[in-house]
Amino acid sequence: MEKVYISYETLRNDKEKSVLKMLQELELGVEGVYGFFYFDHFPMDDSYKNMIDLAVKVKAQNVLFVPGFITEEDIAREKQIKQNMWTGLKRAVQYGKKQGVAVSIEDFDGLTAPYCRVSGVAEFLENVPGLKLSFDTGNFVMFHDDELKAFEIFKEKICTVHLKDRCYEREVTYVENSLCGKDKSGDKYIVEYPVVVCADGERVCSVPVGDGFIHIKEIMSRLKKLGYDGGFIAELYGYPAEIMSDGIRKSVKWIKETWEKI
Repeated sequence: MEKVYISYETLRNDKEKSVLKMLQELELGVEGVYGFFYFDHFPMDDSYKNMIDLAVKVKAQNVLFVPGFITEEDIAREKQIKQNMWTGLKRAVQYGKKQGVAVSIEDFDGLTAPYCRVSGVAEFLENVPGLKLSFDTGNFVMFHDDELKAFEIFKEKICTVHLKDRCYEREVTYVENSLCGKDKSGDKYIVEYPVVVCADGERVCSVPVGDGFIHIKEIMSRLKKLGYDGGFIAELYGYPAEIMSDGIRKSVKWIKETWEKI
């Protein structure tokens, strides 16, 4: 690992600068910063500037905005809410351009996010000039959109890549206690896997990069042919916390070896 991907909330609440100090001691930089905003109802909210300013301070090259959601209560105002999000994102893009930071959204894995599937992402990129995409390999599964086709559609807009792998529902697994930081007795420890429910009711889990069914190797190969020199984030959001460190090690190892071979 060379850098970490970090939340705006973490940086904003790090009053003692302990997180940044830790990263400096580990010689780790910050690849990007992400945050949740409420442009859906507050399009003129100026707090986007704070996240971009923090990104500049930690020398991050990109920021990711989760600009809001459309709940069942908001369906009747869907068009207006999208317009609100686009307004907020346009202002963020303009400010980011001045600060030298790429402003992006991602294909978010939430069914109330209008940028969850290919058509929604395309609509946002079309209506917000200059907006970039943090391409998440494992989130198009929510509507079973093909991630390889999505890559071909959005490849010119990508500013960074989140490598997230998925498997079908895996409720529990048994691992050595030592992997969970418990002890070295050799006893087994039960770990529950959180599930994400897709639009059709199918249930999937996050797994270490390279262990699932997402076409990550193929996407990396296409990126290499394009001369991609941006970041790869080993994203295990939703992976069991008890074995997270082991999952990170497996993912980073797989990513580095795969990138060298393809």
